[in-house]
Amino acid sequence: AMPEKVDGVLAVEWGENDSPEGKNQGFTHSVLMTFSDEVGRQNYLPHPEHDALKQVFRPLLEDIVVFDYTI
Repeated sequence: AMPEKVDGVLAVEWGENDSPEGKNQGFTHSVLMTFSDEVGRQNYLPHPEHDALKQVFRPLLEDIVVFDYTI
């Protein structure tokens, strides 16, 4: 699991869209990754485990949206 592999990644959740509103614009799945702080995010972005995920998912994805926010 990513939190055990990458320092600063606290949690990863994913799921399929089940909204009845029909406003998903064709997107079917979502991944939510929680970082400890900005340093955690900056550690993850160039990490080999992130690169490995990209290699797996890029051929399967038609499109992707990345949305970062700070709480």
